[in-house]
Amino acid sequence: MAPQPPKSSPYGGYVPPKVPFFTKFWSKAIGASLFFWIMYRAKEDLPVLLKLRHPWESHGDHHSDDSEASHH
Repeated sequence: MAPQPPKSSPYGGYVPPKVPFFTKFWSKAIGASLFFWIMYRAKEDLPVLLKLRHPWESHGDHHSDDSEASHH
């Protein structure tokens, strides 16, 4: 059996590797972008998923009903 490291050292003697600043910065930036994109999609799609709104009721073209009558 391998000898055990002293219990007084942090993490039982394990020393984690040093992570470069570039890696930490971009991991936080990409993680934040992903989080905000998920929150944006939840804002747009959650009412449809919870059956509070039908997807065809507001399709986001921002036209009034009067302009649609002139197209037909």
